[in-house]
Amino acid sequence: MTAFEAKLFQNRYPESSATDPLNDSIDAGFNVSPLRFRYGKDPFWDASECCLIHADLTHLHHGHDITTDLGIFMNPYIRVAYDPYTLRLLSYTRRIGRLYSLVHTSLNRVVGMPENNPRRLESPGDEVVEKVWKYDDAGKTLRIGETGGETSSDPQGSYQEMKRVADPRRFCGSRRLMVLNDNPKKGRKNWENIRLPPVP
Repeated sequence: MTAFEAKLFQNRYPESSATDPLNDSIDAGFNVSPLRFRYGKDPFWDASECCLIHADLTHLHHGHDITTDLGIFMNPYIRVAYDPYTLRLLSYTRRIGRLYSLVHTSLNRVVGMPENNPRRLESPGDEVVEKVWKYDDAGKTLRIGETGGETSSDPQGSYQEMKRVADPRRFCGSRRLMVLNDNPKKGRKNWENIRLPPVP
């Protein structure tokens, strides 16, 4: 769980005051103020809004100095549950909570997490050249196929190299595309992975 200052979502910074400490840190071209939960716009590039909001917040305070500590902390002793039964179990599971890191580390290696992110080392304001998927006119609509995890037809388009300025959210995301299945059939998931076109 994360708590934010509400003013960061309500007001636009920097304000008119020349003494505002945020004045020197904002690049207006990135449009991170006021803060908003958002998504990435590149096709076949998914990023969690939970990561994006913290990336925007860091840039809002420190601009290009991404190494400065923003003061975002995690409290592992705050626990939540989705139902009363799980909540009752927390009184027992929290006693061995520190051992979970060993289990998670082992599972991450087995399932290949974290996924590779070729943009993770880009800093806000850097001029970069990236491979970005561009649809042909006939391939802009994707539908989930009957087999699950695939489209009814392969996406029509190609990867193109684009030169652009890196925004504050580069370390968030990976090459994938998940779509919401509005009417999942029995045995199907609410979210489906669209097959990723091979990256040259």
